Amino acid sequence: ASVEISSDGGLQASRGPGCGGIDAPREAYVIFTSGSTGVPKGVSISRAALDFYWRNAIACYQLPETGWRIPLALPATFDASLTSILALLTTRNVGTVFDPVSPTSDLANLVRRDPQRLFLKTTPSQLRLLGKLLDAQSARRATGLFVVGGEQLLSEDFAAFHGNGGLMIFNEYGPTEATVGCIVHTVDTSKAGRGPVPIGRPFAGVGTLFDPVGDGDLAELILSGPSLADGYVNPDVPSGFFEHEGCR
Repeated sequence: ASVEISSDGGLQASRGPGCGGIDAPREAYVIFTSGSTGVPKGVSISRAALDFYWRNAIACYQLPETGWRIPLALPATFDASLTSILALLTTRNVGTVFDPVSPTSDLANLVRRDPQRLFLKTTPSQLRLLGKLLDAQSARRATGLFVVGGEQLLSEDFAAFHGNGGLMIFNEYGPTEATVGCIVHTVDTSKAGRGPVPIGRPFAGVGTLFDPVGDGDLAELILSGPSLADGYVNPDVPSGFFEHEGCR
């Protein structure tokens, strides 16, 4: 299916071939994930869910229409890369494509050469490696917005950028089944810290429910709302989706 950009920055997709039992006109894309099970599952994301994600991301990150650079530092097979791809499609900013063999090294070279007004979607692991590849002066000169997702974010992952007042870092959380991300935390980079960073608060319209696990302090996070996938395309995979008090 192809994607068209509406005049207000929303997304519209044309009809295309569907997969399995999923309704093709609704479907924006299918991406496979194994999650914590190790069993590949094809997650079908609707056009409405993708539009919901991007409208909320635009409102949260406030990416300017022009004058910024958007590095494509993550592989397109990883749904976190959609943040950068959609940013390029819906603004007039400049994109930079890297060699897939050495994207983080190429990203470090870009930051050294042109560190101003960067909109970067990255992972905690890549961000930590980027900090190690940069000297202290280059890390301090970087300005813009870094959106981090895909893994648990630790304060140590952005230690190289502590104290950089020109750089905003967002911790974006969301499983593949919730369309890229649906919970965001603005990270305090003014001082050094240790350990996990909070995942933050959900986008408006996303419901959260904590289901206690065992007798300890652990709980399973259950999400609801318009960001949820339509389901799995694999007929032999349990859906994992259910109704609770009238919400899916």
